[in-house]
Amino acid sequence: MTRVLRRLRSIVACCLTALGVGFAVSSIWNPHPLSATGHGGHRSEPVARPSMTAERLIAA
Repeated sequence: MTRVLRRLRSIVACCLTALGVGFAVSSIWNPHPLSATGHGGHRSEPVARPSMTAERLIAA
């Protein structure tokens, strides 16, 4: 029984190590890293708005 548990433990350790290395490599090679905002690396460009003049403000 202990032999089976040792083997299972080593298999799980190898799988978790491979998963961690895979995540590390993919995050290094990703040109748009994930941010804490949860947008998946997609950066939204700021929207260019026309400048507000006094005439436009009065008209609005």
